[in-house]
Amino acid sequence: MAGRGAARAAVEEKSKLLSDRSLCESPFGKLPDNIILEIFYFLDPRDMCRIARVCKTWNRLINDKLLWRHVDLRNYRVDLRSVWKVIRNHFSSTLLSLKLKGFLHSVRKTECLSNAVLQDLKERCPNLSHLEIMEANFNSLDASTLPSSLTSLVLQYCELPKQWFKDLSTDDSLLPKLQCLDLSFSTRISQADLKDICNRPLRELKLNGCYRINDTGIQHIAETLQDLEVLELAQCDITDLSLHHISRHLKKLDKLNLADCNSLTETGVPSLSLLKNLRWLSLAHCNRIVNTSLLNLAKSLKLLKYLDISDIPKAVEVADDIRCTLPDCEIVSENIPVQ
Repeated sequence: MAGRGAARAAVEEKSKLLSDRSLCESPFGKLPDNIILEIFYFLDPRDMCRIARVCKTWNRLINDKLLWRHVDLRNYRVDLRSVWKVIRNHFSSTLLSLKLKGFLHSVRKTECLSNAVLQDLKERCPNLSHLEIMEANFNSLDASTLPSSLTSLVLQYCELPKQWFKDLSTDDSLLPKLQCLDLSFSTRISQADLKDICNRPLRELKLNGCYRINDTGIQHIAETLQDLEVLELAQCDITDLSLHHISRHLKKLDKLNLADCNSLTETGVPSLSLLKNLRWLSLAHCNRIVNTSLLNLAKSLKLLKYLDISDIPKAVEVADDIRCTLPDCEIVSENIPVQ
């Protein structure tokens, strides 16, 4: 058996040498390493791992740290063991962004992260600035294990325990550089979480689909995070009172998403005219807003480049007038038929 194993190893080694030799003699093999690296840069992580087995030359090039600066694994739902293997084999101080997808809605009872993996990621990748995780269960994870180098954190469609961010109120070393936070459609995000989150100087905050968020939470955000440039609140349970707080305090807003906030009315819309720096606004499906308030709003927001008023009653009637008022603005006004 030992002899058979040695023979198999010899054959495999000979095949590798032949692959190297044939590759070197091919037109592709004559390209400089820097050109090949540029080509490899367009491959996804799975393909890079596969072609690393082709020959020694490609294996050496695939391990170049520059190829592993931005890693997107969302298409593969890699489990904990696979994630750890990728981290230890390929990640280093050059990693800048990482995207993962968990198993929250999968029949597989496994996870893509653990506290140990996050700690290893923090130590190996001190320059990681963007971490994006979708559909993962965070009930067994601690926020304190997140890399402190992060400037952008995206946790979409995740299951978070209550007050998962509570340490932000007491530990200044936790996410000190965080500027962008996206918790869209994640569970259990409450007013208490917003108080903890507001302890960081955020410029972007996305809470789409966080149905527990109400006017009280928006007031705290508006009064505390006055440097916000992006605020997304689609499908949140807010009223015209929230628009008052937003317009009064968030003068630097560039983008505001209020789609599907069905409690908003024409009473609150005029207050948005105070947001003179606004360039992107969605009021889609806010069907209690009347079209005349939209036209008056457009006259005040001269910098708007995008306005979504889809499915607002009779919005189509004023769409042309809004286009005349804002000729450089993209207006989306189509009514969606009821099925």
